[in-house]
Formats: sequence, C-alpha cells, structure tokens
Amino acid sequence: MNYYDIKAKEKERQFLKKCKEGFFYFTGNGRKNWVVQVTKQSFHVSTEGSKSPFRISRYRLRKAISFFLLKRTVIRKDLESYSNFSSSLLGLLRIIFSEVSKIQRTVHGLLRLTMKGVRFLFSGVPRSPGDMELIQQNNGKWVLLSYYHLRDDPQNHWIEYLTCYDLRMVLDSGEFSLWNAREKGLNVPPITVEDYAAFVRKHEKYIDAYFTLDRVGDPVMTHFNQRYLTQYVGRPPIPIWHVQSDWNELDQVVSEDHEVIGIGGSVKIRSEEKKRTIFQEIFKRYPNQNFHCLGLSSALLWEFDWLSRYLHGFSVQNVTKLSYPLISL
Repeated sequence: MNYYDIKAKEKERQFLKKCKEGFFYFTGNGRKNWVVQVTKQSFHVSTEGSKSPFRISRYRLRKAISFFLLKRTVIRKDLESYSNFSSSLLGLLRIIFSEVSKIQRTVHGLLRLTMKGVRFLFSGVPRSPGDMELIQQNNGKWVLLSYYHLRDDPQNHWIEYLTCYDLRMVLDSGEFSLWNAREKGLNVPPITVEDYAAFVRKHEKYIDAYFTLDRVGDPVMTHFNQRYLTQYVGRPPIPIWHVQSDWNELDQVVSEDHEVIGIGGSVKIRSEEKKRTIFQEIFKRYPNQNFHCLGLSSALLWEFDWLSRYLHGFSVQNVTKLSYPLISL
C-alpha cells in the first residue's frame, strides 16, 4: 500500500465519524445528496427525486481520495473510472476535503476541485542519492528531475534511487540548463523533441507528470512541441509560459484548459518588484487557473497561490522545515 492509499484510509475514517445516516452533501452543481446507509462495502446515497438509492463503493472512494491526494486537482471526468456517479463522488471529495480545498470553474465551465497549499518539488538531485535519502528521511515525497542530466545516465541510476527512497517524480526537459550551459560557452548537444518524447514514453511508469520542451522566444516551436509530445507520449505535458512572452500567448494556453501551467523565465529578471508585478497580473487575470512556479528562489514564492513549485539548493535545515507540513499532502 503506497503513501497516498494509507492517507486515503485515514481520511475515510475521519469522514465516517461524522457521516451518519441522514448526512447530506451537495454535488458540484448544487444537487443535494443524502447518505441513507453505510455498510462495510459501500455508501448508499439518495438524491432529490430518486426512487431508490445508489451505491458508492468504499474501496472506490478510498481510491478516489488517494488519486486526489496524488494529483491535488481533479474534475468530474477524472473520477469516472472510480464510480458511475462521478458527480456525487466529486461532492464527497469536496466535503471530505472541505477545509483544505477550493472549488473552481474552468474556462470551459467545468468544476475543478483543487487542494489548497503548495507542493514542493526538490530539484538538483538526479546524481545525488544522499540528497534523495535526506528528502525521504524528512517526509519529502516529490522531486523534479531534469532530462538534461538524466540523458547522460545510460544505466538509469535515478530509477534505483526513486524506488529505494519511495519518491515521486516530475520531469523537466532541462531546456534552461541547456541555455545556461551554452551561455557559459560549453559545447553541449541540443535537446530534441523526438528524443525527449521517446525518453518520457520509455520511462512513463516512473514519471507522474512532465513539462513540455519549451523554446524561449519561440512560441510557435513551443506549441509544436506541446502537440508532438501529447500525440507521441499519449498524455499532455505541462505547458510553460515565459514572463517575457506576450499576454496573448498565455491567454491561448489558459483557453486550452490545462490542470496546471508552468510559469518560467522569471530567473532572468533581477528586479523583485518587477517579478511581483507580473505575478500579480497573472493571478488577477486567471484566478481559477492553477500555476507552477519555475526557477524562482525568493520570498515571492510565499506571496502567491502556486499549486506547486520547486526548491533548488536545499539544506538539511530547510528540507526539515518545509517537507513535513507541505509535502505530506
């Protein structure tokens, strides 16, 4: 049983303490549901106007809770594999996580349930098992690894480390690392979308999510890479918008209704106030969109409602301070 399945059982037990017969809750669209009976196997639920109650398997509910803890953001369609009554199931998740979640309306009018707070992804660790061990010892669960470095590990030691320390992984293309290396005059091979896609597809069982192969200043190529990766890998990458780009480009990405969008390019801006102004505008324009912050290491990380962000150059002290309260969910 994995970490999120264990947490799901805990959440269900907490919910059962207040879920007595006659307990009611609302679906995302406001329809009232009543719990008329709870057995060892299922919840029996009745709706307004229904002739007989339907059942939601407790096992399936726990799996849905585990999925939400893992993903941190879901729409009703994501829950269809757990129950034929996915709207009611979304309502259950909403009440179970009422104190730590928020309901949003996407640009396509869908209801999205999102966990409040932030998930930290610890980065800069693909060749350092000692750092991964430190993260695991302090309840860290997630790392951000870079294809730029992993492509130079033909024996795939990173898989051994992830498995050994029970860590989940998000993959970054490493395009910024490539750009930075070339700025220093280093002769490094390019990252092609074909190679990147093949790597993701080959190792997809270890990759919970992956970022697109973005090209700074070239939105046409970035969009091409996004479509290519989606088609070849079979699941879309997390898109990235750079703060140096036009707002119309971000309008387009948001209109595609992604569960999260990466915000990059801020590392190239020295002024903290200029960064703050840009971030304020992003969250003002798109209050119902989830964002991941790329490449930022300043107090601005704490000022905005990011869904996730990564932490680079960490120490024993800040892993201990950050990992338990923030990574555990």
